[in-house]
Amino acid sequence: LLFTAEAAAYVAREEWHPAQQSAWLPDGRWRLTLPYVDDRELLMDLLRHAGQVEVVGPALLRKAYAKRLRDAAASLGA
Repeated sequence: LLFTAEAAAYVAREEWHPAQQSAWLPDGRWRLTLPYVDDRELLMDLLRHAGQVEVVGPALLRKAYAKRLRDAAASLGA
């Protein structure tokens, strides 16, 4: 996961998972890697940061996140 510099100031203080790995990038973004089993809870957390997080991988999570964003936009008539 890559969080924008704006979101990074907030999300970097959270513990997403005890085994998470994170790093600050030179441009101020924050990279977070964490294990997960079921993507439902993780997707809900990511949707709180819509527009400020990029799901880099794995591909199935990236696709599921994109689908949630499309479905949300469609429900608004966007």
